[in-house]
Amino acid sequence: MRPFESVLQQGLNRIQGYPFLDPERLKQLDIGLRTENECFRGSIRGFYSWIDDYITSQGIAVDPTSSSDRITSVFANTPEATLAGGEGFGEYSFASNMSLFGSVMYVEGRNHTLNENLFNTATMPRPPGSSSGSSFGRSAFDQSVGEEALPQIPPLESRLGFRINDPSPCRYWGFEISARIVDNQDRVASGSLLEQSTPGFTTFDFRGDWHPYEDLTVIFGVLNFTDKHYREHLDNRAGNQLYQPGITGYVGTELTY
Repeated sequence: MRPFESVLQQGLNRIQGYPFLDPERLKQLDIGLRTENECFRGSIRGFYSWIDDYITSQGIAVDPTSSSDRITSVFANTPEATLAGGEGFGEYSFASNMSLFGSVMYVEGRNHTLNENLFNTATMPRPPGSSSGSSFGRSAFDQSVGEEALPQIPPLESRLGFRINDPSPCRYWGFEISARIVDNQDRVASGSLLEQSTPGFTTFDFRGDWHPYEDLTVIFGVLNFTDKHYREHLDNRAGNQLYQPGITGYVGTELTY
């Protein structure tokens, strides 16, 4: 069966399983640093992973009746893939109740053996129900690419903000304003899955909390208060191509007893 599922960027695609997948094998190197003093605290961590038989998707056919590059894809092992990235966080207090903070996250994935995909090898078993004449090659896709980005990888993202708290010892309230900055994503699996690049964007958020009683907390905020028109890299791009909400407010309470 090839049910329609919204798991790829193009939206509702035909997805086919494969019962002969090999298990992934991972080797990873991690390194990190953390510091904290009277005015500053922060941390940074990085990693590099070597993955044998990484499980990914491969396009095997394009729907000629679709205007959004809808495809049929199948799960497959790629012999060699890598993931590299890291994250960092820092907060600097320049007064007893005021601080600046920031964070950053980044991941890059690479498929190093794209043309060695198992469906290009005639000796590999075929999925149940397929005829011996069925084509599972990459004839509908770019065959000149021997290496490309792994699909469905989020772009570089950072957040910068300012925070102020009630200076009293009881800390009855706190507010923060921050900017979420997302880079464009051009490291995409355009050859094997027709994944498309997406532009970057910046949104601004406001958050607050209030403690009228020791055991009661009220949280509130406004997301994207500049009403930015944007979408995430992995958002569904089929049909009318839905975008993320504009100005969005929220409020909640927490009672401890």
